[in-house]
Amino acid sequence: MHLRPFSYPVTKPYPFRWFTPLVIIGGLVLVVLFSLWTYPPNAYEMQSQTSLHPRETEKYKPPPPRLSWWYGDDLKAKCQPYELLVGSRFFTVNRGFLYTVDRVYRYDPQANINITVEESVSYLGDTLENCRPIKIIIGLGKDDSAEPPTFWISWIGESYFDLRATCAINTANGQHMWIEISTKKSGVAKDKFDYIIDHHRTQSFWWGAQLLNTYWFSLMQVLAQKGHFKDKNNGFYNRGRFTFNYNYDPNNIKSIRDVNFHDLGFYLVSSSRPHVVDDRYWRKNFNDASFTKIYNNPEHDMSSAITEASYFAKIAHSFLLADLGNPKLPNMLLEEEELRYFLSGRSININRLPNGTLSVIPSPKEDFAFLYMLPPPNSTLDQDLVPLNKSWDAFKDRFHKDSKLETKTATIYKQYSCSVPRRKSWGRIFVLVLVADLVLLQAAWRLLTLVAGILVERQAPTTAMTCSGCLGGNEDGRQEQIEMQSLISEDEGGQSQQR
Repeated sequence: MHLRPFSYPVTKPYPFRWFTPLVIIGGLVLVVLFSLWTYPPNAYEMQSQTSLHPRETEKYKPPPPRLSWWYGDDLKAKCQPYELLVGSRFFTVNRGFLYTVDRVYRYDPQANINITVEESVSYLGDTLENCRPIKIIIGLGKDDSAEPPTFWISWIGESYFDLRATCAINTANGQHMWIEISTKKSGVAKDKFDYIIDHHRTQSFWWGAQLLNTYWFSLMQVLAQKGHFKDKNNGFYNRGRFTFNYNYDPNNIKSIRDVNFHDLGFYLVSSSRPHVVDDRYWRKNFNDASFTKIYNNPEHDMSSAITEASYFAKIAHSFLLADLGNPKLPNMLLEEEELRYFLSGRSININRLPNGTLSVIPSPKEDFAFLYMLPPPNSTLDQDLVPLNKSWDAFKDRFHKDSKLETKTATIYKQYSCSVPRRKSWGRIFVLVLVADLVLLQAAWRLLTLVAGILVERQAPTTAMTCSGCLGGNEDGRQEQIEMQSLISEDEGGQSQQR
């Protein structure tokens, strides 16, 4: 007889009445459950994108969020931290000054000491906290040897300002660190802050940028006009440095109107060396340790320059706080009353009083008007200028409707590389979920038939695995054997005829 290695299964209906309803209803339920189960991992894939707000990006979870326990961190948005090194440069999201990181350290506020100094910190878009200025440094240098009076341009090439501040930040792994930052500008051009002067932004930045320009160049003009050093050699100032230190004391916060708002340190060098006047010289000869007498004092030749520099320092202090997002400290750019006070002329400035150094505009007036006047908010050109003491009333209604005297929470402006889950096309989702469902349904069917087969064998151990009609001595069984034998004989006879 011909060898027949292949066979086909013979089945018989399960004897349970509950089997068919269970398969139909259970199958539908399993299709729904399996679809929910397989949808998240098959419907989403991780894609790269950039983000300015990595913490917000990492909060995103794909729907349905109740199944997040199933896919765990596999579909969690993740962003790469920014390694903030000493020497790194950055803007804040308020886009004011460009800062350089000078120091990274841990600080113990209770002991008021630095614990450790670090080379870098991993940063992930957290808010800059407790930012405050440390000092405002104004370095002075005369470009030529011409004796005063001259013009402001003779001082602009060698002079600079250096603003320093400190901020607390939370690192990417949750540690609390401090950074010391600075911004320095030298050889400042007349349009240096044009990128900030945008009336669609907050009014604080517009006023701050305009006043920084005005008072920086007015300081240069005061030095050019009043730079005589009263000594026997009739020398004049040609170098110097003003340092305005801000010593923060939470129990004694000074008003920004206070003439001693900053702690002053300075020196001025005469062309007739070795004549130098500095803060030690002032304390010793004028019995004025707190420098109360040095401001707005027409009897002393250095008073005009120091007074004008103090106004610039207060503006720079206010701008730093606005750019770094700290509204808690005194700030003329965040409080309308303070800004109007400084603009109106109620704050005494010896240089801008009648007969003061800046009270009369030199000729040609169009070349010096920017020292005393401001352009309207929608213009960066020296046109339609308005005097400082009238500028608030003239401009207050010309700003964008959403522009206010305010600051916003500051973070470091940086685009972060993130991996974010994104939904695939519905066609791909359907095919992937269908294939996954079929695989799981096949496994469920195998499990069900295995359990049902075990139950049948327990109930009828002798007949469970025998087809109906195949039992010995049964008429139906003998008939089936005859029919099967006939099929086999016909098959073998057909093969013999072919041979």
